[in-house]
Amino acid sequence: VDVTSMESPRLARSTQDGLVVTYHYIRPANFEDGGGGGVTGISPEEFERQLVAIARSHRMVGVDEFVRAAEAREPSDTPLALITFDDAVKDQHTHALPVLERLNVPAVFFAPMRPVDPAHGPLEAWTPQHLVHALAERMTWKTLEAAVRREVGEVPVDELRMNTLYHYEVPEKRWLKFALAFALPPERAAAVLHGINRAGPRIGADEWFMSRAELADLQARGHAIGAHGYDHLPYSSLTPLEQAWDMARAAQLMSRLLGDRPRAIAYPFGRHDATTRELTRVFGYTHAFTTDERVDCKFLDDALAARQRERERTMHDCAA
Repeated sequence: VDVTSMESPRLARSTQDGLVVTYHYIRPANFEDGGGGGVTGISPEEFERQLVAIARSHRMVGVDEFVRAAEAREPSDTPLALITFDDAVKDQHTHALPVLERLNVPAVFFAPMRPVDPAHGPLEAWTPQHLVHALAERMTWKTLEAAVRREVGEVPVDELRMNTLYHYEVPEKRWLKFALAFALPPERAAAVLHGINRAGPRIGADEWFMSRAELADLQARGHAIGAHGYDHLPYSSLTPLEQAWDMARAAQLMSRLLGDRPRAIAYPFGRHDATTRELTRVFGYTHAFTTDERVDCKFLDDALAARQRERERTMHDCAA
């Protein structure tokens, strides 16, 4: 599969024939501020409203059909839409799955593998970026940032890059997320967060992520499980050897737990480079998704409205 050519946004977000929507947390309406705003997302009711809105103008299909249509690049009378979930958190099985089943909508769930690796106990199975969310929800965001700053001091960040990458996030959450994911070495960031968790809340990863049984249940129901790395690290910040090791561990464990089958991959944080793309081919992934190719659910209404205006302009031009 020529994954490099398939990565163009033309195939997923920017064309008339393709809409890819990304979801993370689906929880009841009162969850958003939690203990401290560690998690943002939408309610199950809003999720259902969005799926109904998408269905008015698109036909929602599974990832395999979407990729085949994208490769063919053939216009369709009814544009296709693909529903994707990142991170395989429990909310998705508990609150999103019943809506998907009720509306008969297929989806693909991109799952990091460390949380379901039986080699790790609950306190060790965390991916660092998700432990940030869990700790912030339990401790409050400001308290967590203060605890991290006590450990690491002032960490210089590229503010333009930070604000570009986390444009969807409220400003007060950006520094901590960027510093831990991009400014600090991964081992240092993980050690700081694990130390804070062990000394304080002691949250288990099994409270946050889907289990192997829940992932298998999704797959048995006809939904797809895609790759999302092992440690959910930005590949473009890793050496070629580190990228290969992370992707190999993830691929091997996913095959062992969920069986061998063609799978798509969503790059963690959407970050990738030439090495990442080559490894994607080596490991046989059918399609690679970046964040640029997908519309975050927070911006879905604007995206649908823009597409409707474009269709109306096209119809007007044809009629003229």
